Amino acid sequence: MTIFDSVTNGHSTLSAENLTLGYGSKIICEALDVTIPSGQLTVIVGPNGCGKSTLLKSLCRLLKPKQGHVILNGEQIQRMPSKEVAKMLGFLPQSSPTPDRVTVEELITRGRHAHQGLFSQWSIEDERAVKQAMRVTRVEEFAEHSVDALSGGQRQRVWIAMLLAQQTPILMLDEPTTYLDISHQLELLELFKKLKQQQGNTIVAVLHDLNQACRYADNLVVLSGGKIVAQGSPNELMTESLVKQVFGLDSLIIPDPVTSTPMIVPKAPLIPDVV
Repeated sequence: MTIFDSVTNGHSTLSAENLTLGYGSKIICEALDVTIPSGQLTVIVGPNGCGKSTLLKSLCRLLKPKQGHVILNGEQIQRMPSKEVAKMLGFLPQSSPTPDRVTVEELITRGRHAHQGLFSQWSIEDERAVKQAMRVTRVEEFAEHSVDALSGGQRQRVWIAMLLAQQTPILMLDEPTTYLDISHQLELLELFKKLKQQQGNTIVAVLHDLNQACRYADNLVVLSGGKIVAQGSPNELMTESLVKQVFGLDSLIIPDPVTSTPMIVPKAPLIPDVV
């Protein structure tokens, strides 16, 4: 049994070639080449300000590269019709403004907009997608509640439900565990794991927690100073020297006692005397 009864997945390919990214005259990232493995969970990690969200936005066509191209299914994503891209790729930003006086169910139904034609009506398939998205994110009990009346964690689960209702082969999430307590963080990451295993979804997420990234990622993209310094499986990449190089942190790396994936144990950082 799969999480969703009907998903129009199939393997989709996503990559970037020689990307230079920035805002106005400020360059954030340069000469980025990255391939997102189909049907896997890719996690982008790196220190604050290194370009993680900027890279994710460019992969979603929300930020036009100053140089280079993003390639979706063999085509330059900037040249593809918006509705076609929306059927292939769903994106959840760090924070989203909630429309006034909209209920949970109303917001989640907006995830079906890309599937609506000019004259098409709301279908049984649309209804099923919304109900299933609500079920797997456990927001059914809030269906008639106003979104702006929910807690930050509840609201985040509603936005994730809207993303899942899109039923896109590729899911992209910028810090999706924000506002969630530890149990809901792990619940969400387990959901991503099931989506890729049962349905073949390609998932790309920005995470700050290195140990969660190592536990759940099939593929890591490590950014530092606007450049990709490493990409590959956590078991191959994660070393004490890489943690020192990227985060400036001395650490020990031991096997996670639950999953045997790399587990980073920080040493106390050196700070100047304050007295």
